[in-house]
Amino acid sequence: VTIALWLFACFPKQKVLPYIIAQFAGAFGGALLAYVLYSSLFTEFETAHHMVRGSVESL
Repeated sequence: VTIALWLFACFPKQKVLPYIIAQFAGAFGGALLAYVLYSSLFTEFETAHHMVRGSVESL
């Protein structure tokens, strides 16, 4: 979206890279937060269903 705004809507060129870096950092932070909050539930589910991560049965 940032690149499209820059190309078609007069978004300042000097702000493109910082916005893209911030978007990647936000996505990574959100994924990390979701994993931290729900990792115990993932483990409980895998244990209850006799799943081993990376095995064919876990696919």
